[in-house]
Amino acid sequence: MEAFGNWCPPESQTLLARAWKWNREAKAAGLEDQFEFLYSYTSRLLHATPLGITTDQKNLEPSEIAIFMRFIHVSLIDILDITAKLRQLIED
Repeated sequence: MEAFGNWCPPESQTLLARAWKWNREAKAAGLEDQFEFLYSYTSRLLHATPLGITTDQKNLEPSEIAIFMRFIHVSLIDILDITAKLRQLIED
C-alpha cells in the first residue's frame, strides 16, 4: 500500500484515506446508470438459487450460469485452502 500511495497521483491520494463506496464514486464520475446496471447484474448472479441451475426453468442465461459455476468453483478451492491451513494449525 505504501508503494502504491507513493506512486498514486496527488489528486487521487484522498481516495486512499476514506472508505470506498462504489455508488458514491460512480455518482461523482457521472456513471450512476452504469453502476446501477452492473450492481443489479452482479446481484442477480450472486443471489441465484441452486434450483435455477438444476431445472429447465432457469432464471439465468447459460453464460450467467457459467459465471456462477466458476464462482462456486473458486469458492470451493478457497474453502479447501482454508481447511488445509486450519488443519495444519491444529496439527502443529
